Amino acid sequence: MVHPPAWSVEEVAALRGFTVEWADGDGYLVSRRAQLFHTAALRPPRQDERVLIFPRALPARLLGQYRLGQRLLRSLFYNVVRLPSGDLFLTFAKQIALYRHGTLMPVSGLRRPFRVLRGGAAVDREGNVYFGEYHSNEEREEVRIYCLPAGTSKAEVAHTFPAGHVRHVHGVFWEARRERLWCTSGDRGRENRICVTDDGFRTLTEVGAGDESWRCVGLSFGPTELLYGTDAEFEPNNLYCLDMSTGARTCLGPVDGPVYYAIRRGNAHFFGTTAEGCPSQAINAASIWCVTGEAKPVRLVTYRKDVWPNAFMYGTLHFALGPQESPGVLCSLHGLANQDERTILIRSAG
Repeated sequence: MVHPPAWSVEEVAALRGFTVEWADGDGYLVSRRAQLFHTAALRPPRQDERVLIFPRALPARLLGQYRLGQRLLRSLFYNVVRLPSGDLFLTFAKQIALYRHGTLMPVSGLRRPFRVLRGGAAVDREGNVYFGEYHSNEEREEVRIYCLPAGTSKAEVAHTFPAGHVRHVHGVFWEARRERLWCTSGDRGRENRICVTDDGFRTLTEVGAGDESWRCVGLSFGPTELLYGTDAEFEPNNLYCLDMSTGARTCLGPVDGPVYYAIRRGNAHFFGTTAEGCPSQAINAASIWCVTGEAKPVRLVTYRKDVWPNAFMYGTLHFALGPQESPGVLCSLHGLANQDERTILIRSAG
């Protein structure tokens, strides 16, 4: 029997009002409203250097001065990714841009504005960025996955799902060990898919599809296995482990709500459930779950949704992106009771 390590969860009080977007050996990129800052340390005395202010239309600028206005408009960073070139790939609300040599450049070649869910943009070994269309798509029009070639600011269509095939793309993810790209999509019946490609979407293989056990957003990769949590609206949610060689799938255990985001640190996989208040959720709360080795999922912490309705955002848990593994796992909290715009640090207590 493998026993899970003990974990400590503490708030980083110095980061109240900020979201940690990216962490690497160069420090941290943190956001406040539409501003992005670089800091070398998370605790005082922190010296923030402003990197940029993301441009917005006047109504969004006025409403976005207030936290509830920001939440209503979803006027926040979803992805801040440092590319191998040093450029920053940014998605803010439904805008996508590059920050290169002090200049913010909108990404062209896109047919419509859309959101890219957090962690849902993949960067391959050459520095090409892959991401898919996420919008309401009630009409079930065709859905595109784009590639932004390294060193350019114009995206190209890498793959098109035919009309009626999927509602939208939840995310594209890079599996570095085998140099493959994975894609998750939703939301009804066979629209719920996990697919993989090893040739940049020239071909696409369906790994699984068909019901809400295949409806997921984020993926977390181990040496030979892929872990994910379901984003089920009507069925109970679970964590699954998929053997990437055989395709065999094992249910690891139930969790308390739809899982959006996942991250791996060392041999530990972390998953954040979301306070949606959907039929599959008994208690409207968000939790962080951890899986290590062969151990069953362990719930580390739970936060209830705040009083504001879902129009002002679900209660969500945003893991910091980037390769930084020390001092621990950073996660920013949104729309949760007495915890909005706060950041926690998760560390092994062993």
